[in-house]
Amino acid sequence: MAKVPPLPLFRRQDAREVLKVEGYTISPGVAVTSSCLLLSYVALGIAPSAYVFATMTNLCFLASGFYREAVSATDRHSATLLVGQMAGGSLILVLMGASSFAYHRESLLGAPAHTLDILFGWLLVTHVFYVSFSVSLLAFVRFALPDSLDTQGLRVVRAILSFSLLIMVTMMMTFYDAFYSHQLEFYFVVGPAAALFGGITRFILVYEDKKLQWNAVGLAVMEVVVALTGVVAAILAQGELLGRKLSRSETPEAYDLFHGNWHFLLALIMSLLYSRASDAARIVQGTHVVCVCSLPTLDWFAEISIFIYSVMVIVLKEGNVDIRISTILLGIGACFFQTHAMITLVVWLTGDPKDTLLTPRSLPLQPQGFQRLRAKAGGRRTYSAPMPSS
Repeated sequence: MAKVPPLPLFRRQDAREVLKVEGYTISPGVAVTSSCLLLSYVALGIAPSAYVFATMTNLCFLASGFYREAVSATDRHSATLLVGQMAGGSLILVLMGASSFAYHRESLLGAPAHTLDILFGWLLVTHVFYVSFSVSLLAFVRFALPDSLDTQGLRVVRAILSFSLLIMVTMMMTFYDAFYSHQLEFYFVVGPAAALFGGITRFILVYEDKKLQWNAVGLAVMEVVVALTGVVAAILAQGELLGRKLSRSETPEAYDLFHGNWHFLLALIMSLLYSRASDAARIVQGTHVVCVCSLPTLDWFAEISIFIYSVMVIVLKEGNVDIRISTILLGIGACFFQTHAMITLVVWLTGDPKDTLLTPRSLPLQPQGFQRLRAKAGGRRTYSAPMPSS
């Protein structure tokens, strides 16, 4: 296999062969999460009761966490390149989903499950910020330091970042009451910061063959807009942070519907940020040249669906549209997500890596390439993502 020139942003540390790959498809992750959204609407229609939708949508967190852990064990995913505290995305998502499920199942304010639900919400947003910020900073360190120092520099900075997260978690738990009293400010500082550095991370993935790929820049802008729209919709849908306030006691149906969509959108957007951070981590590690230079058909379907659904949530919630009409319209949106999920499943089951529904481009990779990488590393398996996603 011919060697691929390094990106202009990063110098290769040695003479290792660097693989050229496409960024991962987001469709399987979106499909897994959105399937739980439709299941929640079905539960709401079959057995309507207090907070049934807000309770069931916590399955979106659990599904995202379990899916991320499952794919991290495969050769076609680089989640394991998010090392140290950065690798905890699956655990954080599951903790968030389980604690919120426990709280909404009983809906008792001030109960231990309520405390955990609040705490793990802070932790999820903090961890996504930490991952996006860490990948962005480590990329800058790799760019700024000379070749002789960048390996050690990455190691030191990564250790500092990991300890900083541990200190932050300790502070949140020790001074829980203070954070609770100012959680509105907390979300509006850490949340946008996570989105900002998520955008920076996304723009790492726009170079190929030593050149800035303008079509990739356009895709990055589009994905950042979609993610920001989803974040804004999630914050508004929460019901108590921003926009029209929703009350458990006075407007229980509206609170249930939109708070459930806070769960879905938060799980979905955080999962997408984790995925793109994994793409960028391959560049920072120096194992791959990664460019999201095109999107497969199903990824376009997913991005458009996320954007339209997020806008619908904002308009319906802030416009105080009748709750039954809102439920029907959002339920239709969930059906579009499910259509995407079913097509994704069918394409995955066919196992055709050249299917343009899930594969953006056919990149010239030979199966022997990774074997040569292993041979140069003395037979040790050093890299966890040798092949492009399919």
